[in-house]
Amino acid sequence: MSISILEIEELQEMKENVRRSILALELCHRCERITECEPTLADDAPPVWLCRQCEGRPLDERAKRVRLIGG
Repeated sequence: MSISILEIEELQEMKENVRRSILALELCHRCERITECEPTLADDAPPVWLCRQCEGRPLDERAKRVRLIGG
């Protein structure tokens, strides 16, 4: 059984898509789940990575958590 060139190209594209998805994952600073996150600023603290669910929470809650963990 041989693999066609088209099948090889499709497999390489799938591999690249998986690699890109994995590299996009971060550990959410708040809920500590590994997911797609965005850098977020809280008061005068350095940026932290938060998932979409945690980004929607009030800033005061996030700032308290950053101060408690980050010092």
